[in-house]
Amino acid sequence: MIILPEQPAPTKDQAPTEDEEPMDLSPSEDEEPMDLSPTEDEEPTGLKTETKFRVSSKHLTMASRRAKVMFSGNFAESQPNEDGFRHWKFEPIFESSAFEIVMNAIHGHTQKLPTSVTIKTLAQIAAVVDDLECHNALWFPAKMWIDTLKDSLSRAHDSALAGLILVSFVFSEPELFKSATRKAIREGTKPFPSYGLPIRPKIIETMDEDREFAIESFVLELESITKQICQYTTTCIPECKPLVIGAFMQKIVSMKLSTPQPVRPFPGFSCSNIDLSTRQFQLPLLYLGTNLQSRSGFEMPKEASVILKERPRGNDLPSHRMEGKLEEHTCDLRNLTLSGIKPTFKNQGLELSKFR
Repeated sequence: MIILPEQPAPTKDQAPTEDEEPMDLSPSEDEEPMDLSPTEDEEPTGLKTETKFRVSSKHLTMASRRAKVMFSGNFAESQPNEDGFRHWKFEPIFESSAFEIVMNAIHGHTQKLPTSVTIKTLAQIAAVVDDLECHNALWFPAKMWIDTLKDSLSRAHDSALAGLILVSFVFSEPELFKSATRKAIREGTKPFPSYGLPIRPKIIETMDEDREFAIESFVLELESITKQICQYTTTCIPECKPLVIGAFMQKIVSMKLSTPQPVRPFPGFSCSNIDLSTRQFQLPLLYLGTNLQSRSGFEMPKEASVILKERPRGNDLPSHRMEGKLEEHTCDLRNLTLSGIKPTFKNQGLELSKFR
């Protein structure tokens, strides 16, 4: 007899109604009886506090390594109770619907298995499978369910992403594991929460460390580039250095990466947002003009620098106020600044084999 307490604080939508039919897990005639019924111990609200599964010990010990150890050892669960059944009570950490699916698979009731499941349900199934160590019993249906969910990775966030990480770990999907952990590392804005799923602490610790290391490395690189820019000695036109420094400092201030510098665990910062913001960074266009003439009669020097918001077409000055020829200004200082603000987040996700 498996006793499964209901998870704490069920929502109103999860509460069973009075006319709800009991779940049927009836076995075939040649199997030990397996039954599911609500316990008589109910809260005044009518919510079930636990669910009992009457299962085949033969099927359970063959499929589950944990059950085999439990029932073959000198544990209280291996001894018959007053009602003649051996009782195995779990902590309230599993959803009864997911547990039912696992029990159906273990007892060979494949016709009762769903053809598709949500990420949330599959994650709950994976949690049960991981705890009971009954991977082989769910291997083939799990692979089928996973195939239908792989396209959901790009849209998965928060608890759904955590679910995919657990599922890919439990059912040995190295590519999905790598992609899901990469997404978590790149898009996370805080230490990764498990959302109540039994994800290995080492996996979460590694993802957090990789994310924080990437952001910290970029912040330190920005600090170094800032010093180089300010101390840079240039022989180019006078307008260049103040323009570059001003644009650079304005950018890192807008990204909240200047004084005070953010520190670990970098709450609110993600690798993907930093990457996107820095890729959009551009220095103001600086041009050297020759033979410039004012259309309003204003006298201008033969050579002058011009700052433009947009790159002109060809060499022609687009302003209605002047005419002349332009040559775009380039220098080592501008190149240093543009290359220094481009982060290189090379993390491609975690390797599943390193966590086995």
